[in-house]
Amino acid sequence: MENQATVFVVDDEVEVRESLSVLLRSAGYAVAAYPSARAFMRAYDDAPGCLLLDILMPGLSGLDLQDWLVTKRSALPVIIITGQRDEVTHSEALLAGAVAFLHKPIDPEELLKHVEQVIGPASNEKAS
Repeated sequence: MENQATVFVVDDEVEVRESLSVLLRSAGYAVAAYPSARAFMRAYDDAPGCLLLDILMPGLSGLDLQDWLVTKRSALPVIIITGQRDEVTHSEALLAGAVAFLHKPIDPEELLKHVEQVIGPASNEKAS
């Protein structure tokens, strides 16, 4: 049975969105990428998957989007991706329910490990 979950990528940096999307698609995951928290909020329809979320973005921050998901009582797992090394933000994100906090540049193997932990193996993954 194929994994129908989507990995949602929300990051204002186009290069980050594109590189993460390529990595995740090459690993067999369905991907939907958004340039802002507002763009994601307009499009998200409670579909299953997980969210790769940048913290610092213009307009609504990643923490604002995470708070929005909490108020919606969303079960969407959140993996924070950030270039910042701010322990207060790290703690706030984890307290709000983030399942992981990864620093840019992202280690591809570590990212894929976390994605697999929260939504399972990709649909094209072959058995060993």
